Amino acid sequence: MEIKDICSKFKIKGKFIKAKMLNSGIINNTYKVYFQNNDKDEQYIIQRINQNVFKKPALVMQNILSISQHLINKLKKLDASIDRTVLHYMLADNNYAYYTDEEGEYWRCYRFINDSVTYNNPDDLFIIEEAGKAFGQFQSLLCDFDATTLHESIPDFHNTKLRFTRLFESYDLDVAQRAGEVQAEIEYLRSRQELASSLCNKIENKLLPIKVTHNDTKCNNVLFDQDTNQALAVIDLDTVMPGIVAYDYGDAIRCVAATCEEDETDLNKVKINMSKFNAFTKGFVSKVKNTLSNEEFDSLSDGIIVITLELASRFLKDYLDGDIYFKIKYQDHNLVRARCQIELAKEFERHFDEIKKTIESYK
Repeated sequence: MEIKDICSKFKIKGKFIKAKMLNSGIINNTYKVYFQNNDKDEQYIIQRINQNVFKKPALVMQNILSISQHLINKLKKLDASIDRTVLHYMLADNNYAYYTDEEGEYWRCYRFINDSVTYNNPDDLFIIEEAGKAFGQFQSLLCDFDATTLHESIPDFHNTKLRFTRLFESYDLDVAQRAGEVQAEIEYLRSRQELASSLCNKIENKLLPIKVTHNDTKCNNVLFDQDTNQALAVIDLDTVMPGIVAYDYGDAIRCVAATCEEDETDLNKVKINMSKFNAFTKGFVSKVKNTLSNEEFDSLSDGIIVITLELASRFLKDYLDGDIYFKIKYQDHNLVRARCQIELAKEFERHFDEIKKTIESYK
């Protein structure tokens, strides 16, 4: 179907003008569509949900709508504006927030937030602090939401204990005949298995509460005002699931503080930008400090290393399995990624005392 036809299935007022495909996302097909309504120009985002990643799109949308409505209700109680701080989803003709076409593809539509921008890897410390505030505010506003009512859009996504078990199983099976090339990496990850499993153990022992987690806390999942660079809204809620705060914080720091891309081949370049770490942490903690227990605060620093180790294990497992999950650009791409994340985990370990002290200083 044409995008114009998809738009006609949603309750959008006005005349369709044009559609433009956006290339920033790597999961869903995304289009910006333009309408004219009573001489006023209006824009919307149309997305096709990737069913290879999200097996149950209807349940994903149920999560998103529940979360979005909770955010709207909380912001209203705070007398805060909801026009540009929450995504507003349009209902389809069937009164659901999605439309299923003849080929079984799921589509959704929400209002575009005007005068907003995103940043992939910002260097501006103000923007990074604002990103921290955005994700911290997201956690704070949802701290009283019953996360157990959410569906797991990707089961066992942050089950690091299980991730490590599966890695070592792949190493033993050695289906791609690559085990001999990764002995040093396997030895290091075996030595960190207890640490990697620590947060899972605390969850099992009910030492850490299950809350709503975003699970993709990159800077480009925050919208900023194009004039002031102040954070407006957290977007891309497909992976919202039950989890612990340390997951979101840890993954955000892994992304924002690293001095290189995930597939850097020169491990000497794998460092931590402590200024960026400080900026994000300051913003994040300022919004969550009144909602976290002491145990949750203690888990934040561990979360950085655990999430980094988890990603290293995922890359290495995929390399051992013959590169069947992550897209690769060359034969050893997943091995390069794994080594980079291992080196980054070591860097976080070297700075662990400073990291922990900094988090405490903003408490």
